[in-house]
Order: sequence, then structure tokens, then C-alpha cells
Amino acid sequence: VDKWGNVHHYPLCVACFREMKNELYAKKRARQLGAPRPVAGHDTCEICGKKARVIDHCHKRGQWRGFLCYRCNTFIGVSGDSIDLLEKAIAYLKKHQAEAL
Repeated sequence: VDKWGNVHHYPLCVACFREMKNELYAKKRARQLGAPRPVAGHDTCEICGKKARVIDHCHKRGQWRGFLCYRCNTFIGVSGDSIDLLEKAIAYLKKHQAEAL
């Protein structure tokens, strides 16, 4: 029943329907970016190795870069795709890791 009181019959539960819709969107987005389809066994995040669920792409050029998990894609995005900023973050972690030892 929707918010207007109309009854709708779906062949799937809400969670399954949402997952199916997200998969269809991901496939459409992959085609738009020219990304290859993930192949079983090659559908892991290129950074951490977990299950890849995101198509990483460059927002400036609109080009596909690879498959990432949500956390790694967010990590890259929050950095603004800045290699310099990521290198500074690595140096910061190394500095404080050495202090902890």
C-alpha cells in the first residue's frame, strides 16, 4: 500500500526490489563510463580486497578507473583525488606509528 492508499503487488519484497534496482542502475552507470563488467573472481576492491560494489570514476573527465568498495571509494573521494594529500596522510601515519613503537 502506498501513501495514497493504493495497493500494489510486487513479485519481490521491498529489500529485494531495492537491490535489483541498484544493480540495474550500476550496470547502466558502468555502460555510461565505459567500464568493463566485473567478472566473478575479479570483483574485489583494488585497494583493500573486499567485495567491490562501486564503480570508481574521475569526476573531472568522467572516465572509469576501477572497482572499489564503498569505504575506499569514499576515502578517495574525500581526499579530492589529491595524490599530494594522500601522501601527506601516509607520512602522518608513518610518523605516529614510529612514535608508538
